[in-house]
Amino acid sequence: MTHKPAREPAKNPLFWILWLLLIAFSVPWYFKPGTYEPIVAGLPLWALAILIITVLYAVFTTVSAQVFWR
Repeated sequence: MTHKPAREPAKNPLFWILWLLLIAFSVPWYFKPGTYEPIVAGLPLWALAILIITVLYAVFTTVSAQVFWR
C-alpha cells in the first residue's frame, strides 16, 4: 500500500479563498450601524450571524485538516 505525500493547505488557493471569506463575514460589516432588530432566538441578527460564521470556521478547520492534509 502506497501512501500519498502530505499536502500543505497553505499551497492550495481554495483554502485561502475560503479562509478569507470566513474572516470577512465574521465581522458584521454588512449590517447597518446600531442595528439590534430583528431579535432571533433571543439574539440580535448580527450576533446570530457571528455565531453561525464561528461554527462554519470550526467546521472549515476540521474539514481542511481532513481534506487538505490527506
